[in-house]
Amino acid sequence: MNNNTKLSIVIPLYNDKEHIIPCIKSLKKITEKISCEIIVVDNNSTDGGVSAIEELFPFVKIIKNSQNLYFAKANNQGFKISRGEYVATLNSDTEIIEDPFLPMIEYIEKHPDTGITSCPLYFPDGKLQATRRKYKNFPAFILEFTPFYVFFRIKFLRNYLKNLYYESNISLPSAPVDTQVIQGALMLFKKETLDKLGGFDETFRLSFTDDEICIRAGKLGYRVIFMPKGHVIHHESISMNRVSMVEFIHWIDYFHYIKKYLGGMPALLLLYPLYLSGRIFRWIFIKLGIINNMRTKKLELMED
Repeated sequence: MNNNTKLSIVIPLYNDKEHIIPCIKSLKKITEKISCEIIVVDNNSTDGGVSAIEELFPFVKIIKNSQNLYFAKANNQGFKISRGEYVATLNSDTEIIEDPFLPMIEYIEKHPDTGITSCPLYFPDGKLQATRRKYKNFPAFILEFTPFYVFFRIKFLRNYLKNLYYESNISLPSAPVDTQVIQGALMLFKKETLDKLGGFDETFRLSFTDDEICIRAGKLGYRVIFMPKGHVIHHESISMNRVSMVEFIHWIDYFHYIKKYLGGMPALLLLYPLYLSGRIFRWIFIKLGIINNMRTKKLELMED
């Protein structure tokens, strides 16, 4: 690199003024330790968040889109102008409590076969999120993303799904561990690795962006590493318990994932109708109070 920027942090933004201000404030402690640039890619927000950033944080680079390009494209825009030797994508609804970036960078410098790293993410109440997981294979997809999720209350099915898909984070490992997929709310890459990957697959606008890039990194021979150091609060500000345009976009992303990674058209003909019915039943059951929300369900899976 021909500059002294060690780390570029790319933050996609869409109508999240409530969280982006404390997010950037929490990053100021990082900029004191390492040469860092912050790039916010705004997807045509209308809540005044961009104006607030310009007023409070004039050092932040801002890309202003005239329409909502969603997660993958917005990140790729930021990646293209980033100057850092390392590049991180960070959700706008996060807050850095304990620096995760320096430990991740130090690890990659010692282990150059590492392609992607992440760290523990926590809910505001201190509960650990499902930050690392396995690839979504056919049985796991059937159980989690179709009407069969109703049977999570049967303990042996919950345990079966956990073994297929989730990697329990309740007790953090004492050292970095290899995993298959890390949550996209925070991912760190070496810039040259990110260039080889070509960024996120823009076919996927919101869902499976993290799964997809981790799968491709693995195919190129890179390791995906979960680091136990650092503490990041992730507010998960977008509700997944309603039917909206966002929900329909998720449906389309699931379609593309099944087509690309679960067997093409034969899998689509079987899985997609099941998936759609599962999403509809899930929404109905949540509204009726029959099942808890997705967060509670995932925590139960991890804690069993």
